[in-house]
Amino acid sequence: IEQLYFTVAADTVPNEFVNIRLTIAMPPLDIITDSLALRDSDGLGPNVYVNYKAILTSSTHVFSFGMELPMVICTSECSGDNPEQIYLTGDVYAEVTLGVTVPPSLSLEGTFTMVGTWRNALGLPILHISNVVVGAAFTITSVFPPPPTKLILGGSVCLGSETACEDQNSRDKNYIDSAAYLNINVLVPQENAFIAMISSMTMEHILNIAGAIDEASIKPYIA
Repeated sequence: IEQLYFTVAADTVPNEFVNIRLTIAMPPLDIITDSLALRDSDGLGPNVYVNYKAILTSSTHVFSFGMELPMVICTSECSGDNPEQIYLTGDVYAEVTLGVTVPPSLSLEGTFTMVGTWRNALGLPILHISNVVVGAAFTITSVFPPPPTKLILGGSVCLGSETACEDQNSRDKNYIDSAAYLNINVLVPQENAFIAMISSMTMEHILNIAGAIDEASIKPYIA
């Protein structure tokens, strides 16, 4: 390794929490030219990190030690000036929580995130998936299987043609956009949250989206 990158980041909400993170990252690694590389949106490669979070409302202190494997994948127009890319990150870490239980709680956690939009997902011309996160944590105890202590689920889905989901003109009534995010934390309940939304959905929306399926299915056969 010729060089390493050290970064320190901090954020806080007064009277609620303070978060500090130290990251040591490798340079980005190109695996397949123009298609796949090990780097994040900031241009850094795989990394290890230490994170400290203080929950000021409950005198809870959380220490995390982990490793991230970021990837960027080109989904189309990889050789052009504006390639479409999605960023994937696998994160595995151990977390120690002080101030909730005696002795302190130790858990093993993992998350998977996708930043960006996977257009025509699973080969379906009307399905576009964006900004997905999936994660879980399990407390390390003598009990087997270990009890879960955290669950993270979320993402957004747009149904409609690629153009309709990009423009999102509500007057056209040719797309349905939705998103939902859930966070459950048994040890730090202050982090529990749920949010969901969906755009207008009528029979006209559904019929217009069905029409986009028919258009996409016959387009390859039109000279």
